[in-house]
Amino acid sequence: MNVNISPKTQSILRRVGYPLFYVLALLVFVRCSFPYDRIGQKAAALYNEAEAKKTGRRLQIESMNGYWLFGIRASGVKFIGAPPEPDDEGKVRPAPVSELDRVYATIGPLGYIFGKKRVWFGAYAQDGSVVGRFRDEKDERQIAIELAAMGVEDIPLLGDTVGIPMMGQANGKLDLVFPEKRLSLTEGTIELSIENLEIGDGKTKIRGFIALPRLQAGRLDLVAEVEEGRLKIEKLEAKGPDFELEVSGQVRLRDEFERSIAELSMRFKFADRYKLKSDITKGLFGDPKKKIKGALDFDPKVSRAKEPDGTYSWRIHGTFAKLSFEPAPRGAASSPRRAPRTTQPSDEE
Repeated sequence: MNVNISPKTQSILRRVGYPLFYVLALLVFVRCSFPYDRIGQKAAALYNEAEAKKTGRRLQIESMNGYWLFGIRASGVKFIGAPPEPDDEGKVRPAPVSELDRVYATIGPLGYIFGKKRVWFGAYAQDGSVVGRFRDEKDERQIAIELAAMGVEDIPLLGDTVGIPMMGQANGKLDLVFPEKRLSLTEGTIELSIENLEIGDGKTKIRGFIALPRLQAGRLDLVAEVEEGRLKIEKLEAKGPDFELEVSGQVRLRDEFERSIAELSMRFKFADRYKLKSDITKGLFGDPKKKIKGALDFDPKVSRAKEPDGTYSWRIHGTFAKLSFEPAPRGAASSPRRAPRTTQPSDEE
């Protein structure tokens, strides 16, 4: 089949085709010759320099290369926490490590021409994944993240940040929009579930105080909705053989996150089998069978928070920069907004 192309059309194709071919060849050349490994080394060095005096955490990147035309991909990414304190026997344990098999990020270049920044990113560890997208426009920002079978221990330094080793498998999604790019106007939803959640390892001291045996918290579920910067917890609970937790209330988000105001109630209970698990737990919680009090029962504030069935009920309020924990008035722990003020002095008084 012969196609007749007019000389004028051929001229236009030559004028358009040659520049396009040149641009494509240039992009391929840059993609193949770009010093990705050097950028990875520089990124790790900057991170380690910034964290050296603060936390002692380190970042290691095994290799880095291109991802499609406008992205980067790193392999063998390790976040190494600060070395833990020696145990009671003086043995030095290895530093906690969070390892990701692959991490990638890519941008939408055409959006930059019109002032719209778009970034797609993701990370993979064993059978789990985290994928998401970030959008930044003139009057709005948005971030969306999905977790699928992601090991809690593989989420970079989560346990190190919380101060307690954690294990489990996380699934969920987050979709938040920031009108006018302000946290105080946030809209969106948060859903998270963690299966087979375990807390502690019997070796790591909680806040440098005491090393509790591993606690099986079962399944943790979080469902929250954000409207005009008011984050309302619709469900936050955990039910396991060793521990039960229930949190309700809301958080009023501020543009400076530390100024965000919390008004929450929290109830939790340890199972008798956990209280009797070791000499340490017996010393803390006592022996329910022998009616022997534990160390926690001698703390007046903790004792006021303890209900007859062994449940601890607390009110949490104040800014994130200075949260206050108070024993909840009996019968009002699940309704923080309608709870009367306690006559007991708060931490701030």
